[in-house]
Amino acid sequence: MRIALALSSVLLALPLAASGATQDREMVDRVLLKSGRDLEGRVLFENEEFLIVDTGHKEQRVPQSDVAEVESVERSLVKFLERFDAIDVGNPEQLLELARFAEEHELPGEARNLHLRVLGVDPTNEVAWKSLGGKMSKRLGWRLRVRGRYLTLDALRERVSDWRNALELTTAHFFIRTDIAPERALDLAINIERAYLEFYSLFGTTLELFVFSELPSIYVYASEEEFPPPTVDGKNAWYTEEDNILYVNGGGDGKEVAREAMRHFIDMMMFTSFKRTMGDDGMPAPFVSRGVGLLFGAALEFDRSFAEWKFESPSEALFQLHANAEEVRTIKEILNASEGDYASGGNAPLTVAQTYTLMYFLVFGENGRYRDSLSRFVASSFTGRSSSSHFEEILGIKIEDLEPSYTAFVKQVASGT
Repeated sequence: MRIALALSSVLLALPLAASGATQDREMVDRVLLKSGRDLEGRVLFENEEFLIVDTGHKEQRVPQSDVAEVESVERSLVKFLERFDAIDVGNPEQLLELARFAEEHELPGEARNLHLRVLGVDPTNEVAWKSLGGKMSKRLGWRLRVRGRYLTLDALRERVSDWRNALELTTAHFFIRTDIAPERALDLAINIERAYLEFYSLFGTTLELFVFSELPSIYVYASEEEFPPPTVDGKNAWYTEEDNILYVNGGGDGKEVAREAMRHFIDMMMFTSFKRTMGDDGMPAPFVSRGVGLLFGAALEFDRSFAEWKFESPSEALFQLHANAEEVRTIKEILNASEGDYASGGNAPLTVAQTYTLMYFLVFGENGRYRDSLSRFVASSFTGRSSSSHFEEILGIKIEDLEPSYTAFVKQVASGT
């Protein structure tokens, strides 16, 4: 059962002891082999046939037939989210029980965030306070030490409403800094890990995409006045790979901002996961970054701490914009579109729509016929191979031969048949 956090007048805004994110963390997984041998390190990739383990000395490929048991952050995260969806988040005991599960399964950020949720329901909960390092005083009650001072919850609430002392959260894979309402921040911490798993679900297996230990940052601002002006493409959200930070205007329209932020979140995911897998920095072509980002953004549906991606329900507005246009671009022109084509000019909205419909067609059209090939093109684009001729080479079909079926697909979806 999912319910809204019934916060008391005292908010649960507790900052981290550290002032910033750790860019790389040691995350230890364990693989027990049937031979009795125990491998410790990081499970970088896993499918039904084999897994790849980074033991610190080398990356070792292990057949699943040799594996007796696997304990990994990714497996624990899936179980954690399943359990989170099954509990009543207004029940302190259920939250504490799940926090213990997180602590026992190498998810310290999730455990801490659950203890914060407990204080949102029960501001005097002793277990939660002690887990967060709180100190009890008969005269002043529970307090937390922050930069040498012991602060009450009232003082902490006031402190983190100022961006200079913003709330800082970690999750299994991300660092979040924000001055938005704490309950919104904690919901974001849950949903951002759902998005992480959804990305790997779509591309991870086909590309043998490695998980990452680097900790990308997400900065969410409570007001537009605090939100830093984008230095790259973006209105309410933008991403910079130089610092691996996603900036979000948390004071804007909820659904619109969430979908724009999701598009740039995908930029973050592609950059960080592809760099870890391929060992190089790179930047996907505009069609790839825009297309995948639009795909995830349009499919996003969320309600507090529950988010899902309804890929089976395409964006009617974008398909109809494409289908009703008097003159559209060819597949080759969309593949070769520049950032400027998306940002300015009267044709920009149609370019956005066509990029989305083409990406949707390549992933879901004709019973997913092109999906695996499209995934490989997405990855190769990161390394600079994003030409239309390379696209044809990977898909094994001439663009002019693909055009009629793509056009028919767009018309069919736009008509709702």
